Amino acid sequence: MKIEDLDPQLDMICSLLSELEIEYCIDSGTLLGLIREGALLVHDGDIDISLRENQQNKLAELKGRLKDKGYKCRILSFYGQKFKFKFWHAAEERAIDINIFRESQDNKNFICPQPFPIIKNEHFLFFYGRKIIRVVFGIIKNISSEFDLNDFPWRIGTCHLTWVIPKDYFSSFEHLSGQIYVPKKHEEYLEFRYGDWEKPNKNWNFRTDDKGLSQNSPGIFGCI
Repeated sequence: MKIEDLDPQLDMICSLLSELEIEYCIDSGTLLGLIREGALLVHDGDIDISLRENQQNKLAELKGRLKDKGYKCRILSFYGQKFKFKFWHAAEERAIDINIFRESQDNKNFICPQPFPIIKNEHFLFFYGRKIIRVVFGIIKNISSEFDLNDFPWRIGTCHLTWVIPKDYFSSFEHLSGQIYVPKKHEEYLEFRYGDWEKPNKNWNFRTDDKGLSQNSPGIFGCI
């Protein structure tokens, strides 16, 4: 696989991360698409990037570089600890999600909060509740670009689950092609996350089927 054959937006962000000497890996649906299909998944609206907490101080420069390219940024925190930088551009179909992983208290895993609407999809209030929350939060989001989701009003509509990734996968990253890096033992990692990852599953649900996603709050793992 050559980076020239890939999506230009992915090429751009991977090249920029490498230029800034940020240690990272592509992750989640982005990793699944490249390894299984050699391309980004058509239905995936995000480019998923993961990095360890010790790289976080370099993200200010990345934010500046992407701002020069016309990207907007939103930063999400969990009790004061930044865990997600989300970049988007009006001319691009995909956002860029950069997730920050920290070591768990027992030093066995890397963990990262993952916010979800507090009303689950199967609840009859989900459709209308989500619409109301999105409208209200959308107005507030225009006021600032950095939020702690445990502050009001975010906490009334948001709950946090936790990505819990064994350290063996994220202790170091492997080179895939061009400027692209992937988790260590990436095929084993995909099996850990998705099960039978080589077979597309149209009914796969991120909230319930991702084996790397714990239903527990990040606080259980020593994230705060």
